[in-house]
Amino acid sequence: MTNKSHSAPNSSGKDSVSDTPLGKKSDLESPKKHKEESLAQLEMIKRMMERSTRFLHLSGLAGMLAGIFALISSYIVIVQFGFQPDTADYPYFLNDPAVNEWGIILLALVTVLLAMSGAVYLSTRRAKRHGEKLWTATTRNLLRYFLIPLFTGGLLILLLWEQGYIGLAAPLSLFFYGLALIHASHFSLSDIRYLGYIQLSVGLASVLVMDLSMYFWAFGFGLVHLCYGGYIYLRYEKEIL
Repeated sequence: MTNKSHSAPNSSGKDSVSDTPLGKKSDLESPKKHKEESLAQLEMIKRMMERSTRFLHLSGLAGMLAGIFALISSYIVIVQFGFQPDTADYPYFLNDPAVNEWGIILLALVTVLLAMSGAVYLSTRRAKRHGEKLWTATTRNLLRYFLIPLFTGGLLILLLWEQGYIGLAAPLSLFFYGLALIHASHFSLSDIRYLGYIQLSVGLASVLVMDLSMYFWAFGFGLVHLCYGGYIYLRYEKEIL
């Protein structure tokens, strides 16, 4: 009878493995580990969705090149051609009939083509490095949303130019370019939306100070592009170049 009392099991459960300090630590770490894994999976799904709906390979170097082209063009137009509108109906060609107005238009077109060619080439290179195609439904949407405001603005500028409102060319080009960037940001890096806001603001400000509109143009298309391109390069590209 005395031996039965010694053989009774320990009902307190203190010898259970789950109550040891190691067991308690495992129980605490397990939910934390699952939470981290779930967050990592959600982040991966988010990135996959972004790749399927946004073109994320815009090149910061292309933005810097566009800024350089714009500054060179600004120098030629302001210093060489002496084109500095101070009113909307600036009588530039009446003051100097020897100047060919198509020279300025041609220079503007060449600047745009060089900037866009650089963007296409460098963005294509980035996409290939990531093993992705450049021409997809996303890039088609990006181009459509970008080019419609841009072409509309360009057509309006040419029509006003023919009516003699030459001084509005620089402010309107900044304004419609900003609209194009804001529209295109739905299918690309969200950062370009803020670049669009800046271009819009610079374009509107240049209307208030018309005699400095070409310098505003050089600032918006030149210096702002250089800064934006450098920011994009440092944030998204530096580690893979």
